[in-house]
Amino acid sequence: MEYALKNTAGEVRAVMSGRFTFADVGPFKEMIGHIKEAKGKRFVIDVNAIAFIDSAAMGMLLMARDAAASEAVPLALAGAQGQVKRILDVAKFDTLFETVD
Repeated sequence: MEYALKNTAGEVRAVMSGRFTFADVGPFKEMIGHIKEAKGKRFVIDVNAIAFIDSAAMGMLLMARDAAASEAVPLALAGAQGQVKRILDVAKFDTLFETVD
C-alpha cells in the first residue's frame, strides 16, 4: 500500500493505492499520524485505488477511526469499489464511517 496526502481548505485526504494488508501496518500508522494535523478539517481516507483489502486492514481502518475520535477530527472513507466495497459493505462499515465521494 502506498499513500499520498492532499491538503485542501476543508479536508486532509489520504489517497491510498495498491493492496491493503497486514504488511502495511507501518505505513498506515504513519499515515494516521497525520490526523493530528487535520485539526478543524475532515480527514478522508480515499480507498478508490485499493485493489484488495484483508481483515487486518479493516482493523487498521478502525484504529484510524479511534485516532480521529481522540483528536476530535471527523473521519470519512471515500471511493470504495469492487472487492473493497463488497467487503466493507458486508462488515457494515457504512454504519461506522461517514462515506464521501
